[in-house]
Amino acid sequence: MVFSLFTGCFDKSKNGEGSTTTTKTTTTTKPAETSASETEAGLPMSDVPGMTAPGVLPIVTEPVKLTIGLAQNSGVMDYEDNYMTKMIEEETGIDIEFYFFPSSGAEQNIIMMVSANQELPDVIASYGGYSANTVLNFGESGIFLPLDEYFEKYAYFLNLVDITEEERQMIDTFITSPDGKKVWIPVVPGCLRG
Repeated sequence: MVFSLFTGCFDKSKNGEGSTTTTKTTTTTKPAETSASETEAGLPMSDVPGMTAPGVLPIVTEPVKLTIGLAQNSGVMDYEDNYMTKMIEEETGIDIEFYFFPSSGAEQNIIMMVSANQELPDVIASYGGYSANTVLNFGESGIFLPLDEYFEKYAYFLNLVDITEEERQMIDTFITSPDGKKVWIPVVPGCLRG
C-alpha cells in the first residue's frame, strides 16, 4: 500500500501558476548547519521565521495550524485525540486539524472543491485513493504547489528512511511530475530508522 501526501493549496495571487526551481537534492543524516540565529531556548533556526533548522524539534517556535485532508478510516476511533496525533503535535509544535473527505469518493470531492474554487486543506493525505493523473494534473496546473524547494531544504526526516539508493531513485521518479516538479511526498511504512 502506498501512502502519499501532496500540497493542497495554491497562491491565488498568481492565478494558480506557481513557480519553482528544480535542483539536485542532497542527503544528510544530521541536522543541517545553519547560519541563522538561535532562539532564546538555544534552538538552531532555519531561514524561515519561527521555524527551527531541519532535524530540530520542535519544528516551530510558536504554534502553527496545519489542516490535513483525508478520507476518514473507520479503524481510527478518534483522529483528534489519538496517540499519534498528540505525539506529533507535542514534538513538532504544530496544531493539526483534520478535514474529512467521504470515505468513498474522496478524489471526486477534491475535484469538485477545485472546480468550485474552494479552499483546500494545507495537506491532502492519500492511501492510494487518488489517481496519479489527478495529482499530476493538479500539480502541473498549479493547484498543488511544487515541493522541490522543501525537499532540498527541509526534508531532513525523509532522508532518514532506510531504503537503498535504487529505491530512493524509484520513489523520486514516482513523485516527480512530467514537468519535473515534485508534487507529493511518499510515505513508506516501517522504513524509519529507530
